[in-house]
Amino acid sequence: MPKKGTKAKKEKKDVEETKEADDERFKINIPEHNWIRLRLKLVNAPSEFNYFDEPMKTNERILEVKQKIVNYHGRIDQIQIFDRDPNAVLTSGTMVGDDSHDRPKFNEYSDVRMTLFEIFKTYGEPTKKQAREYTLYYDFHPFNSTEPILLALMVKDPETNKTI
Repeated sequence: MPKKGTKAKKEKKDVEETKEADDERFKINIPEHNWIRLRLKLVNAPSEFNYFDEPMKTNERILEVKQKIVNYHGRIDQIQIFDRDPNAVLTSGTMVGDDSHDRPKFNEYSDVRMTLFEIFKTYGEPTKKQAREYTLYYDFHPFNSTEPILLALMVKDPETNKTI
């Protein structure tokens, strides 16, 4: 009498070969985001104080760039990020009211979800030391505090009428 529960093993080589062929068809190469050196220049500032460098990955978003600016300057509001210096672009035109199309334009990056890869169209370099430098310009408004304690500390000198 034969043993119960034993069956002859079937070969599964054909099934494995078709799975490998399917895997090759659906394989997607995911790009690797690497490092760039981002130079952030402040608009309307003296040349020795108007920039700082940050190594960043190309998959980081404008939101992280704005956070780096806040960490550098402190409490600020309404950060605007540009690809070119907007003041240099505005002064390059012949007249203020002139709407010539040959004047260079600047882009403002207000979408916080936009990545550095979308702006610079590069994946960067594998190490921070090899990273190429890219420039963005920014402007901001200082934080306008209406807190009563801070306002109470702002006392004006009666003789000069300046805040002490």
